[in-house]
Amino acid sequence: MISSKNNNVLSSVLMLMSGTALSQAIPILISPILTRLFSSSQFGELALFMSIVNVCAAVSNGKYSSSILLPKKKQEINDLIFLNILIAFLFSGILFLLLYTNSQFDLISVSLKNSFLLVIPVVVFIVSLQQIFMNLANKFEKYKPLALTKATQSITSSTSNISMGYLNYGSFGLIFSSALGYLVSTVFLINKIDFTLNWKKVEKSSLIFLAKRYKNFPLFTMPQSLMYQLVVQVPVFFIQDVYSISILGLYSLSYRVLTLPSIIISTSIGQVYYKQAADAFINNQKEKLYSLTRSLILKIFVISTLVAISVYSFLPNLFALFFGEQWRDSGVIAQYLLIYLVPAFSISPFTQLYLASNNNRFLFLMEALRFALLLVLVFVGNYINISLNNFFLYFALIHTFCYMIIVAPMLIKKSFIWR
Repeated sequence: MISSKNNNVLSSVLMLMSGTALSQAIPILISPILTRLFSSSQFGELALFMSIVNVCAAVSNGKYSSSILLPKKKQEINDLIFLNILIAFLFSGILFLLLYTNSQFDLISVSLKNSFLLVIPVVVFIVSLQQIFMNLANKFEKYKPLALTKATQSITSSTSNISMGYLNYGSFGLIFSSALGYLVSTVFLINKIDFTLNWKKVEKSSLIFLAKRYKNFPLFTMPQSLMYQLVVQVPVFFIQDVYSISILGLYSLSYRVLTLPSIIISTSIGQVYYKQAADAFINNQKEKLYSLTRSLILKIFVISTLVAISVYSFLPNLFALFFGEQWRDSGVIAQYLLIYLVPAFSISPFTQLYLASNNNRFLFLMEALRFALLLVLVFVGNYINISLNNFFLYFALIHTFCYMIIVAPMLIKKSFIWR
């Protein structure tokens, strides 16, 4: 993202945004159909299933997948991919055994059928593969395949969702469609990347060397990623435990709609920004990177704040209009979520700066703080029977507080990042 590369960066971001926009627009456009084919309880089961998948996928390859962008030698990249796949396969196997044991002895109570739980390890492995090859595509700036992968996943799952809805397959149809979307898009991405993997040249000594060289990823980035996912999923687990799977369905719709801009714009910027930030630190161009980072964060924050203020009061009516009167409460929940999603949208893409500058530990500590604060909210909220509205209010305020701390070193030139 340095000035001499601004045009390339912009085109890369726009390429990713186009694919992401299409991939996210399709589910939103068909949501008025799906909300009339599936109940809020069935959406709640899907939300719980995907929450467990996302939490497990955060640690499934030790986050070594993020290190794929760093080596210069193709052989090291090749070995890192093998290391990632090996760890993901072992993790998924162990996860299957744990979930199978739970299905037999009912050690942990979850509002999902055992048959759904046993599918989770398969989906986690597929998601892990997608993470690996998306980072590989990013490494070689293959942004068109990345964009098409997202579109392929969305089209596949959306088409399947409508079909399953009309065939009255319920929550099974929603879960199957999500898994199918991941599978088809991952196979598509692997076939589109022009990188020949050579398993025969992989040596044990090389795997051990690379595992040690990039140990900060499993030591700091993986726990940080895990805690981030747990933080994101706190409402899911809290609602299904304290309230009902139907209310969880209402929350999942509001969260999915409100995070659409973040997924379309924020994620695309973050992918490109990580690559350019890593290059800036390698080539000692931190001054230009700092100026650009500060400018982008402030501009995005101002714009997103104005948009949020303009739609805030209309959200309940808008949800009732588009998704049906029974989904009006999703709009009320959305009002609370909007409080923290503005800073999240503005800051999240640039947290990759901590990885590029080898400050993984700071992000880890921040996620630990946020996780601790949310655990306090969950336990205290459960003890005093906190109302759903108050739970979301405090949830949003905790997120906002933590994002303010995260962004401070990024905006202060004399902070540890820029030294």
